[in-house]
Amino acid sequence: DGVNFDNTVCHTYRPTPTPPPPRVTYKHFKIVNLEDSKEIIFSCEDSLYRQIDQAKESLLDLNSVVLSPADSCYFTCTQNVITDPPTIGISFSLSQKNEDTSFFEQKATAEFKTSATFRNLNK
Repeated sequence: DGVNFDNTVCHTYRPTPTPPPPRVTYKHFKIVNLEDSKEIIFSCEDSLYRQIDQAKESLLDLNSVVLSPADSCYFTCTQNVITDPPTIGISFSLSQKNEDTSFFEQKATAEFKTSATFRNLNK
């Protein structure tokens, strides 16, 4: 299948008219290129990063921002039916690093949420 979350493949579809299952969140997921078996891992552990082979690369400027709260980063995976490609949800919150003020108005925090749907997954 090519998209794995914590060693489980994303198949969260449900037969109609069953209510949706509780939302499951993951701290990392792995994409495997089926042609050359190369893996890319996206992870929330320590900071938000991607790893290709053994090389880790932070996806955040850790000199300026931090995940806040630290457990705000997570991934989700959804499919409405088995024939739909998985939709990967990405969520996290960022805060300024080294905030030296006690004034709420001068503290910057931003919440980030987006999703990506794979195309041509089974080709």
